[in-house]
Amino acid sequence: MKLLIVLIIPTICSSQDLTRLKTRRQVEKLITESFMFDDEYKYESFTIDSTNSSYDNFREGDFNHDGIKDLLVLGTAQFVVKKWAFKQREIVIIMADKDSLRKVRFPYGFFSDYNNVTPYPKVINIGQEDFISIGYEMNVPHQKSKVFYDTLYVVNDCLMTFTEHPSKREMSRIDFKTSHCFGTCPVFEMSIDKNLEVEYNGIDHVNKKGQFKLKAQEKDWDYLTRLISNLRIEDLKNSYSINATDHQTVFLKVHFGEGKEKSIRDYGLRGTFGLSILYDYFFELIEF
Repeated sequence: MKLLIVLIIPTICSSQDLTRLKTRRQVEKLITESFMFDDEYKYESFTIDSTNSSYDNFREGDFNHDGIKDLLVLGTAQFVVKKWAFKQREIVIIMADKDSLRKVRFPYGFFSDYNNVTPYPKVINIGQEDFISIGYEMNVPHQKSKVFYDTLYVVNDCLMTFTEHPSKREMSRIDFKTSHCFGTCPVFEMSIDKNLEVEYNGIDHVNKKGQFKLKAQEKDWDYLTRLISNLRIEDLKNSYSINATDHQTVFLKVHFGEGKEKSIRDYGLRGTFGLSILYDYFFELIEF
Protein backbone atom coordinates (compact mmCIF):
# COMPACT_ATOMS: atom_id res chain seq x y z
CA MET A 1 0.00 0.00 0.00
CA LYS A 2 1.50 3.32 -1.02
CA LEU A 3 1.09 6.51 0.91
CA LEU A 4 -0.32 9.26 -1.26
CA ILE A 5 1.44 12.49 -0.33
CA VAL A 6 -0.24 15.68 -1.50
CA LEU A 7 0.54 19.29 -0.56
CA ILE A 8 -1.62 20.94 -3.19
CA ILE A 9 -5.24 20.68 -4.15
CA PRO A 10 -4.92 19.79 -7.82
CA THR A 11 -7.61 20.49 -10.36
CA ILE A 12 -7.16 19.28 -13.90
CA CYS A 13 -8.49 21.63 -16.52
CA SER A 14 -7.84 22.32 -20.15
CA SER A 15 -4.32 23.39 -21.04
CA GLN A 16 -3.95 27.14 -20.96
CA ASP A 17 -1.07 29.52 -21.47
CA LEU A 18 -1.22 31.76 -18.38
CA THR A 19 0.61 34.52 -20.25
CA ARG A 20 -2.57 35.02 -22.30
CA LEU A 21 -4.44 36.18 -19.20
CA LYS A 22 -4.17 39.96 -19.44
CA THR A 23 -7.08 41.29 -17.37
CA ARG A 24 -8.22 40.90 -13.80
CA ARG A 25 -11.58 39.64 -14.95
CA GLN A 26 -9.97 36.82 -16.93
CA VAL A 27 -7.96 35.68 -13.89
CA GLU A 28 -10.90 35.98 -11.49
CA LYS A 29 -12.99 33.86 -13.85
CA LEU A 30 -10.20 31.28 -14.14
CA ILE A 31 -9.92 30.92 -10.36
CA THR A 32 -13.63 30.65 -9.65
CA GLU A 33 -14.33 28.24 -12.50
CA SER A 34 -11.25 26.02 -12.33
CA PHE A 35 -10.45 25.40 -8.69
CA MET A 36 -12.48 23.50 -6.13
CA PHE A 37 -11.27 21.82 -2.95
CA ASP A 38 -14.02 19.22 -2.83
CA ASP A 39 -17.76 18.89 -3.32
CA GLU A 40 -18.47 20.92 -0.18
CA TYR A 41 -15.89 23.68 -0.65
CA LYS A 42 -15.97 25.89 -3.70
CA TYR A 43 -15.39 29.47 -4.75
CA GLU A 44 -18.40 31.72 -5.19
CA SER A 45 -16.27 34.66 -6.29
CA PHE A 46 -12.73 35.96 -6.27
CA THR A 47 -11.79 39.66 -6.44
CA ILE A 48 -8.20 40.68 -7.14
CA ASP A 49 -6.74 43.41 -4.93
CA SER A 50 -6.28 46.91 -6.25
CA THR A 51 -2.82 47.76 -7.57
CA ASN A 52 -0.19 48.62 -4.98
CA SER A 53 3.49 49.27 -5.58
CA SER A 54 4.55 47.51 -2.36
CA TYR A 55 3.21 44.08 -3.39
CA ASP A 56 2.04 42.17 -6.46
CA ASN A 57 -1.66 41.49 -6.91
CA PHE A 58 -1.48 39.89 -10.38
CA ARG A 59 1.86 38.88 -11.85
CA GLU A 60 3.36 36.01 -13.76
CA GLY A 61 6.66 34.30 -12.97
CA ASP A 62 8.38 30.95 -13.26
CA PHE A 63 8.14 29.83 -9.65
CA ASN A 64 9.24 26.21 -10.09
CA HIS A 65 11.99 27.12 -12.57
CA ASP A 66 10.83 24.79 -15.34
CA GLY A 67 10.73 27.40 -18.11
CA ILE A 68 6.92 27.76 -18.09
CA LYS A 69 5.24 30.87 -16.72
CA ASP A 70 3.09 30.51 -13.60
CA LEU A 71 0.80 33.06 -11.96
CA LEU A 72 0.70 34.85 -8.59
CA VAL A 73 -2.56 36.51 -7.51
CA LEU A 74 -3.66 38.31 -4.33
CA GLY A 75 -7.33 38.93 -3.63
CA THR A 76 -10.44 38.17 -1.61
CA ALA A 77 -12.21 34.84 -1.98
CA GLN A 78 -15.87 34.24 -1.24
CA PHE A 79 -16.44 30.52 -0.75
CA VAL A 80 -18.96 28.07 0.61
CA VAL A 81 -18.36 25.19 3.02
CA LYS A 82 -21.37 22.96 3.71
CA LYS A 83 -23.77 25.75 2.74
CA TRP A 84 -22.03 28.29 4.99
CA ALA A 85 -20.52 31.32 3.26
CA PHE A 86 -17.08 32.64 4.21
CA LYS A 87 -14.76 35.39 3.00
CA GLN A 88 -10.98 35.21 3.12
CA ARG A 89 -7.97 37.10 1.79
CA GLU A 90 -5.98 34.67 -0.28
CA ILE A 91 -2.70 34.34 -2.11
CA VAL A 92 -3.24 32.12 -5.15
CA ILE A 93 -0.22 30.53 -6.84
CA ILE A 94 -1.18 28.76 -10.06
CA MET A 95 1.29 26.37 -11.67
CA ALA A 96 1.03 25.56 -15.37
CA ASP A 97 2.24 23.03 -17.87
CA LYS A 98 0.92 21.75 -21.18
CA ASP A 99 -1.60 19.43 -19.54
CA SER A 100 -3.02 21.18 -16.48
CA LEU A 101 -3.23 24.07 -14.07
CA ARG A 102 -2.68 23.45 -10.36
CA LYS A 103 -3.24 25.62 -7.31
CA VAL A 104 -0.51 25.44 -4.68
CA ARG A 105 -1.65 24.97 -1.09
CA PHE A 106 -0.81 27.94 1.15
CA PRO A 107 -0.66 27.53 4.99
CA TYR A 108 -2.99 30.32 6.13
CA GLY A 109 -3.29 28.82 9.61
CA PHE A 110 -0.03 30.54 10.53
CA PHE A 111 -1.72 33.94 10.23
CA SER A 112 -5.20 33.15 11.52
CA ASP A 113 -4.58 33.88 15.21
CA TYR A 114 -2.74 37.14 14.66
CA ASN A 115 -5.66 39.53 14.34
CA ASN A 116 -6.19 38.59 10.70
CA VAL A 117 -2.68 39.51 9.63
CA THR A 118 -2.47 39.48 5.84
CA PRO A 119 0.66 38.21 4.08
CA TYR A 120 1.61 40.28 1.03
CA PRO A 121 3.46 38.67 -1.89
CA LYS A 122 5.94 40.15 -4.31
CA VAL A 123 7.79 38.49 -7.20
CA ILE A 124 11.55 38.93 -6.84
CA ASN A 125 14.55 37.73 -8.81
CA ILE A 126 17.55 35.91 -7.38
CA GLY A 127 20.14 35.38 -10.04
CA GLN A 128 18.10 34.72 -13.15
CA GLU A 129 15.21 32.94 -11.41
CA ASP A 130 11.82 34.03 -10.03
CA PHE A 131 10.90 33.70 -6.35
CA ILE A 132 8.02 34.92 -4.19
CA SER A 133 8.76 37.13 -1.19
CA ILE A 134 6.05 36.98 1.50
CA GLY A 135 5.95 39.98 3.84
CA TYR A 136 3.81 40.22 6.98
CA GLU A 137 3.75 42.36 10.12
CA MET A 138 3.29 40.70 13.49
CA ASN A 139 3.40 41.69 17.13
CA VAL A 140 6.44 40.35 18.97
CA PRO A 141 6.04 39.82 22.75
CA HIS A 142 7.49 42.74 24.73
CA GLN A 143 8.52 44.49 21.50
CA LYS A 144 7.02 46.69 18.84
CA SER A 145 5.44 45.00 15.83
CA LYS A 146 7.96 43.69 13.36
CA VAL A 147 7.85 43.02 9.62
CA PHE A 148 9.00 39.57 8.57
CA TYR A 149 9.91 38.30 5.10
CA ASP A 150 10.12 34.76 3.77
CA THR A 151 11.35 33.81 0.31
CA LEU A 152 9.58 30.94 -1.42
CA TYR A 153 9.63 28.93 -4.61
CA VAL A 154 7.81 25.78 -5.70
CA VAL A 155 9.08 22.20 -5.87
CA ASN A 156 6.77 19.43 -7.14
CA ASP A 157 3.85 21.85 -6.73
CA CYS A 158 4.74 22.33 -3.05
CA LEU A 159 5.96 25.50 -1.36
CA MET A 160 9.66 25.52 -0.54
CA THR A 161 11.56 28.05 1.55
CA PHE A 162 14.75 29.53 0.09
CA THR A 163 18.08 30.04 1.78
CA GLU A 164 21.54 30.59 0.33
CA HIS A 165 23.05 28.36 3.02
CA PRO A 166 20.97 25.23 3.65
CA SER A 167 22.06 22.69 6.24
CA LYS A 168 24.17 19.84 4.88
CA ARG A 169 23.31 17.32 7.59
CA GLU A 170 21.85 14.00 6.44
CA MET A 171 18.62 12.79 8.00
CA SER A 172 17.57 9.24 8.82
CA ARG A 173 14.05 9.71 10.22
CA ILE A 174 11.41 12.39 10.82
CA ASP A 175 8.83 12.01 13.60
CA PHE A 176 5.71 14.15 13.88
CA LYS A 177 2.84 13.97 16.36
CA THR A 178 0.00 16.18 17.51
CA SER A 179 -1.98 16.69 20.73
CA HIS A 180 -5.66 17.25 21.38
CA CYS A 181 -7.11 20.74 21.45
CA PHE A 182 -10.42 22.28 22.49
CA GLY A 183 -12.18 21.16 19.34
CA THR A 184 -11.67 18.61 16.59
CA CYS A 185 -7.96 18.94 15.82
CA PRO A 186 -6.57 15.80 14.14
CA VAL A 187 -4.59 13.75 16.68
CA PHE A 188 -2.06 11.36 15.18
CA GLU A 189 1.55 10.19 15.11
CA MET A 190 3.66 9.67 12.00
CA SER A 191 7.26 8.66 11.31
CA ILE A 192 9.02 8.57 7.94
CA ASP A 193 12.54 7.21 7.47
CA LYS A 194 15.15 7.32 4.73
CA ASN A 195 14.05 3.88 3.51
CA LEU A 196 10.62 5.41 2.80
CA GLU A 197 8.99 3.35 5.53
CA VAL A 198 6.04 5.16 7.14
CA GLU A 199 4.46 4.33 10.49
CA TYR A 200 1.13 6.03 11.16
CA ASN A 201 -1.12 5.93 14.21
CA GLY A 202 -4.45 7.70 13.88
CA ILE A 203 -5.78 8.55 17.34
CA ASP A 204 -8.68 11.00 17.19
CA HIS A 205 -10.54 13.26 14.73
CA VAL A 206 -8.92 11.59 11.71
CA ASN A 207 -10.40 9.67 8.81
CA LYS A 208 -8.26 6.60 9.48
CA LYS A 209 -7.83 5.50 13.08
CA GLY A 210 -5.39 2.85 14.19
CA GLN A 211 -1.91 1.81 13.19
CA PHE A 212 -0.74 1.52 9.59
CA LYS A 213 2.56 0.72 7.90
CA LEU A 214 2.83 2.55 4.59
CA LYS A 215 5.33 3.36 1.88
CA ALA A 216 6.28 6.91 0.87
CA GLN A 217 7.61 7.95 -2.51
CA GLU A 218 11.27 8.95 -2.90
CA LYS A 219 10.34 12.41 -4.19
CA ASP A 220 8.41 13.07 -1.00
CA TRP A 221 11.30 12.13 1.29
CA ASP A 222 13.50 14.36 -0.87
CA TYR A 223 11.03 17.23 -0.47
CA LEU A 224 10.79 16.86 3.31
CA THR A 225 14.53 16.68 3.85
CA ARG A 226 15.14 19.58 1.48
CA LEU A 227 12.58 21.74 3.27
CA ILE A 228 14.06 20.90 6.68
CA SER A 229 17.57 21.65 5.37
CA ASN A 230 16.44 24.99 3.98
CA LEU A 231 14.81 25.84 7.30
CA ARG A 232 18.16 25.20 9.01
CA ILE A 233 16.13 23.48 11.65
CA GLU A 234 19.10 22.98 14.00
CA ASP A 235 19.22 26.77 14.46
CA LEU A 236 15.54 27.12 15.41
CA LYS A 237 14.26 27.18 18.96
CA ASN A 238 13.35 23.97 20.77
CA SER A 239 10.03 25.37 21.96
CA TYR A 240 7.44 27.85 20.69
CA SER A 241 4.19 28.95 22.28
CA ILE A 242 1.37 31.40 21.67
CA ASN A 243 -0.32 33.40 24.41
CA ALA A 244 -3.67 31.62 24.25
CA THR A 245 -5.40 28.56 25.66
CA ASP A 246 -7.02 25.40 24.26
CA HIS A 247 -4.83 25.21 21.14
CA GLN A 248 -3.04 22.22 19.68
CA THR A 249 0.62 21.31 20.21
CA VAL A 250 2.79 19.61 17.59
CA PHE A 251 6.00 17.71 18.30
CA LEU A 252 8.65 17.43 15.60
CA LYS A 253 11.82 15.34 15.90
CA VAL A 254 14.44 15.09 13.16
CA HIS A 255 17.03 12.33 13.47
CA PHE A 256 20.49 13.00 12.02
CA GLY A 257 23.56 10.79 11.75
CA GLU A 258 25.64 9.66 14.73
CA GLY A 259 22.62 9.67 17.03
CA LYS A 260 22.08 13.41 16.83
CA GLU A 261 18.56 14.81 16.78
CA LYS A 262 16.59 18.06 16.89
CA SER A 263 13.25 18.31 18.68
CA ILE A 264 10.71 21.14 18.47
CA ARG A 265 7.60 21.55 20.59
CA ASP A 266 5.22 24.12 19.10
CA TYR A 267 2.10 25.07 21.05
CA GLY A 268 -0.25 26.87 18.68
CA LEU A 269 1.67 25.86 15.51
CA ARG A 270 3.03 29.39 15.03
CA GLY A 271 6.77 28.91 15.54
CA THR A 272 7.82 30.19 12.13
CA PHE A 273 6.16 30.47 8.75
CA GLY A 274 8.59 27.91 7.33
CA LEU A 275 7.65 25.42 10.05
CA SER A 276 3.98 26.00 9.24
CA ILE A 277 4.66 24.77 5.69
CA LEU A 278 6.16 21.60 7.15
CA TYR A 279 3.28 21.09 9.60
CA ASP A 280 0.73 21.64 6.84
CA TYR A 281 2.43 18.96 4.80
CA PHE A 282 2.03 16.38 7.57
CA PHE A 283 -1.64 17.25 8.00
CA GLU A 284 -2.07 16.41 4.31
CA LEU A 285 -0.19 13.11 4.66
CA ILE A 286 -2.88 11.65 6.91
CA GLU A 287 -5.42 11.79 4.06
CA PHE A 288 -4.17 8.58 2.42
